[in-house]
Amino acid sequence: MKASSFKSIANLYYNKKSTINKVSFSQYIDELKDKVYSLEIERLDYPLEIFVELTNKCNLDCIYCYKKATKSRNNDTISLEVIKKLAKSIGSFPSTLVVLEGGEPLLHPNFVEIFAEFKKYFIPVDIITNGTYLK
Repeated sequence: MKASSFKSIANLYYNKKSTINKVSFSQYIDELKDKVYSLEIERLDYPLEIFVELTNKCNLDCIYCYKKATKSRNNDTISLEVIKKLAKSIGSFPSTLVVLEGGEPLLHPNFVEIFAEFKKYFIPVDIITNGTYLK
């Protein structure tokens, strides 16, 4: 099956006039993953998920942290300009989930602007956080 054959799955998510029960975005991504992993769909022309490491900074000192073990923990952050270019290019993909991670992504000085940049292009965003900055 070619990548274009996933249209029937996509219609469950995108078709506004469908009488079929629409699925959530996460159900749609899971269905696509199942089709790709089972080789029903040979390949897609775009990534399903993109993980973006916003910063190496973290406010915790977890004993199991790989960054601590590899001594890669520092104050490096990705620039807002790079994020803007990335969001613009991802915006052309039909359905790509962006996962913001780190360190602690909420420690990035431009986190709100970064999140807004992805949402400007209607890109679904997940955040992997330790939760200490959530109120």
